[in-house]
Order: sequence, then structure tokens, then C-alpha cells
Amino acid sequence: MKNQLQISNAFRIYKRKMNSIYSELYSVKESVSNSEYQILLEGFWDKLKSAASGVGSFLGKTTKNISNFSKDVYNKGVELGKKAVEVGKELVNKISEVSKNTVAAIKSAPGKLMDACKDLYSSVSNEVGEIWKKAKEKGGDWLANAKQTIINMYNKISENLKDGIVMFKNWATKNIEEFKKMVAEKKNELAEASESAIKSSNETVKKIGEGIKSFFQKAADVSKNVGLFAIGLVVLPFYGSYLLMKKTYELGDEAAEYLKNGIESIKKNVPEVWAEFTKGFETASKPAVTERHFIKTFENFKY
Repeated sequence: MKNQLQISNAFRIYKRKMNSIYSELYSVKESVSNSEYQILLEGFWDKLKSAASGVGSFLGKTTKNISNFSKDVYNKGVELGKKAVEVGKELVNKISEVSKNTVAAIKSAPGKLMDACKDLYSSVSNEVGEIWKKAKEKGGDWLANAKQTIINMYNKISENLKDGIVMFKNWATKNIEEFKKMVAEKKNELAEASESAIKSSNETVKKIGEGIKSFFQKAADVSKNVGLFAIGLVVLPFYGSYLLMKKTYELGDEAAEYLKNGIESIKKNVPEVWAEFTKGFETASKPAVTERHFIKTFENFKY
């Protein structure tokens, strides 16, 4: 509940500050010509794009052949762009701090990894969906900027969750009986989430769903599937919140980029656990070998 309130406040402040910047941006339109207003917008978006790409300002190229007044207009756009960049960074930093609280909660109760991630992702996705939908209505650079802010935010979240995932994996490895109990308690929830994941167009999500479903069908050895669950208990809540956000805010398939980036970010931050997940998937997905299978194989090789 505390996390949800902090996230809600962070986004409320972000939206208020961004609306103030956009209002100031539009107010200049009344005092300049259409061509000069386009220069203002160029300054604004050039700053945001340069901040996103890290290549520096586009000022020299854009203002080379324009009047001093137009340069002033352009610089005003750059100034507002700087403000927007800082507001975006402020949001990302605040959400990053909340995700650190989530990691602290996982540290004190590793078995609650899935619940902690579900709480974090659902709270963030509700706010992200609203921002995305409004930016989508404006399109173009507005949408591109919103996407970049969202991507930066989830990169930071997954970077912080790295410690939580590793903590869970170490806890599960050392406390197999408790791990077994947690998996048993989460069986219905995991089974439902994995069925949904299997239908995903994202191959990694699909793979996680198939691996967990196969694990339950075969009653596989929990101790050999720690990596599978360490990743699954984080990715499945993320995927669930993504589906809900997509449906609630009618985002369409373009939101798949958000899903892909979030998963790739998790993969990059915990390569060793991800390798164990892959190994666990292969173990869980391997067909069960029965006595009948061996007999049939032997008969096939009769002369």
C-alpha cells in the first residue's frame, strides 16, 4: 500500500509539471509566427532527443541560417526541453527508489517475490497506461518521448530487482523445503499465469509459461528448477500487468515494445540466473521417459 501511494504521488507530480511545461510551450504560439513556432518545437524536441540519445545538442545545425530572434525562440524551446528532461529523470528516480523498497521486502521475505513484484508492476502499469494513451493520441514526438521515459523507468526497476532475484535464488537453493511449500501454495496462481503466458507472441514469455506448465504436469524436481521459478516469479507478474494495462487503456500491439524491452532488461541484469532458467526450462520440458518407451524403441531396432 505504501509503494502504491508513493508511485501514485510520483506520477501525479510528473503529470502536473509536464502539463505546466506543455502549457508554457503552447502559450508562446500566440506571440510568434507559425514558422517560428515550429522552430520553438524543434528546440524542445531536439533537447529531448539529444538527452535520450546522448549525442548532444542539435543547436548548431538547426540555427545555422535563421535570424537572431528565431534563435531566441529556438533557445526557449531548448530551455523547456531541459525542464522536461529533468522532470522525466525525477520520475524515474522516484520509481527507482520505490523498487528498492520492493527489493528490501524481498530480502526480508524471499518467498514473497511474486507478490512483491505483482504489487510493484501493477501500481506502475496503471500510471504508465494513462500516460501512454494520452501520448498516443498526440502521436509523433509526444509518443516517442513518453516511450523513452517509460523504457528508462523499467530499465531502472529491473536493474534494482537484480538483487531481489539473486536473493530469492540463493534462498530457494538453501531452503528447498520452504521453496517447495511456496511453489505448492502458488500452484493455482502460477498455473493460470502460465496458461496466459503460453498464448503470448513474445517467445521468452511463452517459454516461461511452457516451462512452468510442464513442471507441474510432470511434478518435476523443484531443486532443479530454481532458475525457472526465479525468473518466472518476476516475469509473469510483469506480463500480467502488461496485459491489463494494454486492455484497460486500449494500447494495441505497439505496447509489445514495452514488454520486450522490460524482459530484455531483466535478462541483461541477471545473466547467471537467466542461464539457470534456460537449464530449468530444458529440464522441465524434456519428455518423461517410461518403460514402455524403451520397449517400443527396442522393437523398432529388431532385425
